[in-house]
Amino acid sequence: MKRLFLTFLAASIIPTHAAVNFRTQVWPILAKSCVDCHRAPHKDAAGKMVEPKGRLRLDGAGSIMKGGADGEAVVAGDPDKSSIYQRILLPPDHEDVMPPKGKGKLLSFDDSELIKQWIIEGASFGDWKGADDGAGAAVVKKPAKAADPLSAGAGP
Repeated sequence: MKRLFLTFLAASIIPTHAAVNFRTQVWPILAKSCVDCHRAPHKDAAGKMVEPKGRLRLDGAGSIMKGGADGEAVVAGDPDKSSIYQRILLPPDHEDVMPPKGKGKLLSFDDSELIKQWIIEGASFGDWKGADDGAGAAVVKKPAKAADPLSAGAGP
């Protein structure tokens, strides 16, 4: 009986998985599915200034935690209050689902669960800062160019 109790106690205290790493696990999902619409203001191909959708930037740690027009995007420890998580769970035909219809493929169950787990664990960014300095317009991984502000180490 004592052995069973100690086994149960150890299982409840010792995590059974490694903590979610934002840089290697969550960032690639956001970069692929979200950042095209939720990044620093930039000029499009026609020279028109494009603002981040919903005033929400997802290209830097501070911006993610700041949220957007609808308030907080991430509430550390609480995916049910985190709009970023709630919107990826919406039905594909819902007007607020992210990513929106025609802008990319909906997130997989595994990707959604990974984001949920990252939020539950406290939404830590580790040493990742992203484009919070306001200099980077595009943070989606691309081959580095001399004029790319992220090639200087400010990005992912």
